Amino acid sequence: MMYEHISILKGDLSKNEIEKEIKKYKKYFQENNISVESFENIGIKKLVYEIKNYKTGNYLFYKIWTKKDKIIELEKFERANENEDGRNIKFDIKDVKKITENVLNDESFFNILVNTISSSIDERFPKQENEEESEEEI
Repeated sequence: MMYEHISILKGDLSKNEIEKEIKKYKKYFQENNISVESFENIGIKKLVYEIKNYKTGNYLFYKIWTKKDKIIELEKFERANENEDGRNIKFDIKDVKKITENVLNDESFFNILVNTISSSIDERFPKQENEEESEEEI
């Protein structure tokens, strides 16, 4: 199954400390046969709310393929990592299939999507006066 994994590091870490954390994750994923489809160091962002007295965090985003039992172990690794050196301040792991199912079952999402696409098309391809008249006649 595919999962999205976000780890938030302290916002005041040096580049070397961030690289050390990234290497730690890569090593963990390799040792536990977790396939990394993509990785992005999103960088420092303002947190929505303060976490452990931090207002900013460095976001690491991974898309990974693995089995459910490996996710349970990854969560344990994350908790230990938070407590061990204090570099990690938060993590989250989401099942992409469940996210997709929730989105697909949400009518309001589709309404927003359709309205957004429609307005985008209208902005990019405004109707000409002749087209508006012909539509009114029909």
